[in-house]
Amino acid sequence: MKDKLYSFFSIFYSYILSLLNKAKNWLNGGKKYHRKTILGILFLLSIIYYFCLPSPLFNVPYSLIVNAKDTRLLGARIAKDGQWRFPEKGTIAPKFKDCITIFEDKRFFKHFGLDFLALGRAAKLNVSKGKILSGASTLTMQTIRLARKNQSRSFFEKFIEIVLATRLEFKYSKNEILRLYAAHAPFGGNVVGIEAAAWKYFGKPVEQLTWAEMSVIAVLPNSPSLIHLGKNRQKLLKKRNFLLLKLKDSGKISQEEYELSLLEPLPEKPKNLPNITPHLMDYLSIQNKNQRLIKQIQTTIDYDLQNHLNNEINLYGSQIVRNGVCNAAAIILDINTNEIVAYSGNTAKIPGSRDNDVNMIHAQRSTGSILKPFLYAFSLDDAEILPESYLSDIPANYSGFSPKNSERSYEGVVRASTALSRSLNVPMVRLLYDYGQPKFHSQLQQIGMKSLTKTAKHYGLSLILGGAETNLWEISGMYSGLVRSVKDYNQHRFYRNRTYEEPKVIVDSLSGYHFINKNSPISASSAYFTLEAMKDVKRTGVESAWEYFASSRKIAWKTGTSFGNRDAWAIGCTKDYVVAVWVGNADGEGRPEMTGTFTASPLLFHIFNFLPSSTTWFEKPVRDMEKNDVCMESGYLAGQYCSKISPILLGKSAKKGKVCSFCRIIHLDDEGFQVNANCYSPLEMINKYIFTLPPTEEHYFSLTHPTYKKLPTWKLECENGQNSSAMELEYPKLNSKIYIPITLSGEKGKTLFVLNHRNPKTLVYWHLDQEFIGTTSFIHEMAMNPIPGQHTLVLVDELGERIERKFSIEK
Repeated sequence: MKDKLYSFFSIFYSYILSLLNKAKNWLNGGKKYHRKTILGILFLLSIIYYFCLPSPLFNVPYSLIVNAKDTRLLGARIAKDGQWRFPEKGTIAPKFKDCITIFEDKRFFKHFGLDFLALGRAAKLNVSKGKILSGASTLTMQTIRLARKNQSRSFFEKFIEIVLATRLEFKYSKNEILRLYAAHAPFGGNVVGIEAAAWKYFGKPVEQLTWAEMSVIAVLPNSPSLIHLGKNRQKLLKKRNFLLLKLKDSGKISQEEYELSLLEPLPEKPKNLPNITPHLMDYLSIQNKNQRLIKQIQTTIDYDLQNHLNNEINLYGSQIVRNGVCNAAAIILDINTNEIVAYSGNTAKIPGSRDNDVNMIHAQRSTGSILKPFLYAFSLDDAEILPESYLSDIPANYSGFSPKNSERSYEGVVRASTALSRSLNVPMVRLLYDYGQPKFHSQLQQIGMKSLTKTAKHYGLSLILGGAETNLWEISGMYSGLVRSVKDYNQHRFYRNRTYEEPKVIVDSLSGYHFINKNSPISASSAYFTLEAMKDVKRTGVESAWEYFASSRKIAWKTGTSFGNRDAWAIGCTKDYVVAVWVGNADGEGRPEMTGTFTASPLLFHIFNFLPSSTTWFEKPVRDMEKNDVCMESGYLAGQYCSKISPILLGKSAKKGKVCSFCRIIHLDDEGFQVNANCYSPLEMINKYIFTLPPTEEHYFSLTHPTYKKLPTWKLECENGQNSSAMELEYPKLNSKIYIPITLSGEKGKTLFVLNHRNPKTLVYWHLDQEFIGTTSFIHEMAMNPIPGQHTLVLVDELGERIERKFSIEK
């Protein structure tokens, strides 16, 4: 081996001398064609040299790295080739620069890719020992070797490394070369690059490594036998301490730092990388799946808020799993920037839970009642309602669809704002019927509800009660737009372009939120009144303690529960944040006790508790309002018979609204009976302005409002004053005892209740024991099967006439 090495260097030396002699002869007047040939060869070699460096130098897959907004690591996913390989950073850690150059290439900043002193020393050593002990590779050459995936260490490969290393020196600065090396050097097992090594071995970023830790990192690529930290620990310790000594001797660290560094222990085994937002990691990975190389992503996530949210949602998950509820998700959106600042797609895996890997932030789930605020706002803009105008709350049937309030009761009429704050189903369905399903469907799509993929006819009136699907990501953006409609108008007197838009979770992602526009799908005034109604949500039971919390924080919030109690929603808005919460089972299993109020809202309140608080509320957007005379009794624009009128600031469209039809003038005699000119002298009549409801609404309203005053009865001798009944209950008779027979099939039969009405087409409402049963028209018959015992049957027609009949069912 010794003879071969000596022969190689002799031949190489002779060849170099011959080239120099030929060049000398040529310069001294060689033939013209020889000069052209040599010039051509030199030109060709220079072209080859210029383009010999691959671009990019490293064509390898990288791990998906996701950082918080402040660049702290949220999590990482392994590269496609099974390596933990972090993308190259824009800077090189100063400690690593000192450690690696002192240990591997002390003249790195002086040579141009090839260290002749090191090469001579290596050649002398290799010749003297008769075998290759040192390759004299510089860090530049090692970078080239890594880029070429560690080709065989032959003399020819060494020559190629030298050529490419010199070319690399011309193209990149010294710091850039160090960054390339640091990002692609092997650090044991499937750990590649200094960033991955710092997290895997020490559980922290490179910038926070101590001198002792950095020394371990620096010696690993040079020592393949020390790669596994569980083996050869004494050799690794010796190499680390040797480097620390060199750092001290070179003046990089003090004697005290050196002695303290010697006391630091070696890492025991590789650590797990942070995984703070696993569901966001999965989402971003899917979004980037078509990219050939996945690199580093800086998100809008607030690192500290994210940890708070994780702790809160996992703690809550451990509580609800006892009731058979396995999953919960929440999202926090900064309204001012339209950025997601915290994102928890599900609870952690705990005993008894399931499907925790499912990302429920993007899962399509039934909306429940969470679309009601938008119908309220749209109806205000179209002057279909005013904030305090009355909506009917009576039994209704729309082609077989009969909505019911959650309390299974009716109030006759309720204020529009109350219908929203109490989330009453019957008034909101009636409002959607009057407003128009196609129009509401279209406007929901305009404000970002992309999940409405079917026609308005497909959803029908159930659209307002959960007939459609959405997700936390989508709905948080819609509620954020509602808040921005008010904030932007107050601040700029204009609206932002695309006020309603998809939230951002990646820093510097495209957004249309920076331009000004005069239009918005929902006006500032309507958005303001909607938020005001949501702020007045009544809280009961488990939420009673919230009243104390509300005294220090203003919040507008809405809950929703899907059919079958499969989904519980709670969404809250302040001036700065939208918090959206979903609780349920990912597989769709419902639980009787799972509602937005009692299951989702407690988590919502806990989340708001750790957010920055503000006691201020939105300023009223008075520039988007005008004064209108409003009837204080009905809430509609004042009519000619309204006695209680007040000028109120309302949206500019309110002037096109409905005029009060509930206030009227009646004529009374001196005893208080209603009279008319057919039976009483107009000169003696007493004129009285009165607020009165339609008969059916009046019936239900009077049940819950004992102070309500009904219309006075007619004087007997006046026309229409006979007080004769238009209804007669044919069966059952008063105090009847009914025996229900058993049918031939062995099942219990039914009793047919029959009513006669003077005007058959009149709509009649049937109630059994204060529960609404249904309506009849033309044929007034109802088959029922009451349980044994005493019962009360109440019938009310659409004119307000009423019959009450008691009966009993015998066993």
